Amino acid sequence: MNSLTMRWWLIGYASGDSTIQVWGLRTSTANPAIARRLEKILGKPWRRKAFNDGHHRKPLYVFKISDPEIIRIVEEIRAGKFPKASRKAIEAWLAGYLDADGCITPLKSSMAGYLFSVDWGLARLIIKLCEKIGLKASVSVMARRGRELRKNPIFRIYARPLDDLPSVKIQSFYNSRHK
Repeated sequence: MNSLTMRWWLIGYASGDSTIQVWGLRTSTANPAIARRLEKILGKPWRRKAFNDGHHRKPLYVFKISDPEIIRIVEEIRAGKFPKASRKAIEAWLAGYLDADGCITPLKSSMAGYLFSVDWGLARLIIKLCEKIGLKASVSVMARRGRELRKNPIFRIYARPLDDLPSVKIQSFYNSRHK
């Protein structure tokens, strides 16, 4: 994977799963495959050990993003403004966001997925980007958790086909099927 694709994948991942700190952005994952990709880009993570308390059963890999350009782009995207980018950059961003805040669903002939957001502006931006690169996308609102109303509804964006996205989750799925 080339450096531009890796950079846009990281921006997508950070758009979906990072917190602002004084020194930059902090992102984390419990998925070892995603941790390996983040490590290639960002270097060694801080690793929280797994606990056997029923809550933290897997180790957590925590990474620091201090590149000011990446931080600026992530903040713009969270504000609903996506910079001019090529189709490959948009695909890489969607793949990173899918790996951070999404799940995949294999269909008979292709791969589909759900991307989640509590921010309606970001959900609209994701739909617009999907449509821009020719993916079919629709949105639904998850306003309840069981019988209780959620404090903040979750927007669930269904998109397909996702087979060409450079997503760790998609690659891991296909690799596991061909073993």
